[in-house]
Amino acid sequence: MIRRTLFATLAAVAFAAVGIPQTASATTIMQTTEAERIEMADLIVRGQVIEMWTEQGERGRVKTRVMVEPTTVLKGQAPDGPIIITQAGGTLSGHHSLIEGSARYNVGEEVLLLLEHKERFGTYVTISLAYGKYSVRLDPYTRREVAQLSIVPGHVKYDHRFLPFPAEENKLFVDDLETKISDIVAGRFQAEVAQ
Repeated sequence: MIRRTLFATLAAVAFAAVGIPQTASATTIMQTTEAERIEMADLIVRGQVIEMWTEQGERGRVKTRVMVEPTTVLKGQAPDGPIIITQAGGTLSGHHSLIEGSARYNVGEEVLLLLEHKERFGTYVTISLAYGKYSVRLDPYTRREVAQLSIVPGHVKYDHRFLPFPAEENKLFVDDLETKISDIVAGRFQAEVAQ
């Protein structure tokens, strides 16, 4: 495992050094339960993605900014106006830097986000990459809103409108998730720990 991660890191550095577009990076995500992610979040909001852009960071690394207009705050204190989420990777001037396991977004997408505030940078990141972002979609059969986690590989074009719905027994409805969040925030729910 260490050898594979070291090789991936060295390959990424070598590709960047010779100017070959980087298509993926090794990513490690700490295994957590949904309840643990809710507890770890500084801010949990429901809202709509209103703008996205990519820029070069202070060390030359590409990063993507996602602007979300919150409609409901479920935990924490949201700043006035839109929230800016930052994540590593993106496409800038033909250079692709994709971080596998990152959350994917589209302008117009309705989302429910578990966020950590990075005070040093004045921005937010999702808890556990894509595991901190739910797409909110109306289930055409039950007519209830579904909160859908979606881990989409970096090489696949992302469009939230065409995500396949999970099987009926695996659907997480937004109202149930919101109830769970409010129970955890109020201390009425004991979080299970990931094994």
